[in-house]
Amino acid sequence: METRKERKRQLVRNAILSAAASLFESKGYDESSVDDIASKADIAKRTLYTFFDSKEQIVMELRMATFQNLACTAFENAEKGKPAIKEIENFLVKAVEWSSEHESLSRVLFLKGPPLPPPRMNAEGGVLPPLPSFFTYLRKLVLQAQKNGELKSDIDSEFMTHSIAFVLMYSNFALLSHPKDAKKKLPLQRMAQNALHSLLNGFGTNAGHAKKR
Repeated sequence: METRKERKRQLVRNAILSAAASLFESKGYDESSVDDIASKADIAKRTLYTFFDSKEQIVMELRMATFQNLACTAFENAEKGKPAIKEIENFLVKAVEWSSEHESLSRVLFLKGPPLPPPRMNAEGGVLPPLPSFFTYLRKLVLQAQKNGELKSDIDSEFMTHSIAFVLMYSNFALLSHPKDAKKKLPLQRMAQNALHSLLNGFGTNAGHAKKR
């Protein structure tokens, strides 16, 4: 059970992220200092540093939290009986839609700070790919799709999840690199869907391919 102290820390953490998102969207990344974020969150600067080491880390956390919420919703829908493969597609579409609706903030989240979390280390000291916070829910969707026969079960689920996560990053960068051209040439939903369909042509079963509209 979560303690009062843990709840308080989560509230402060959420306040920092909310303040940062508001400032990044209204003032931009470079014009928003750590002092500004702490002031808007109504906390001391030293308190902020007990949660985040830098402004760049706040950017990374905001990016991951946004996608984690969307991935969680997609997984919950799959648990209620909706096709997991369709929920993977919905997750990608909604992520790109969110980026379009919050373009100023998205530019900060994708173009500032580190592109990925730091890599992991295994017990033998080897380097493993980084795991974004939304990865857990996305992998659960992949596993459910494999169980349902929508994705091939003889391909490693972690590899497939990383591949789908790449589609997410690709779609968002394509949008932010040329936002007017991207919106004019191809609806946002189709941009993400086409990228996913291209990927599924390599390891999806016929039953699992998402239907094109």
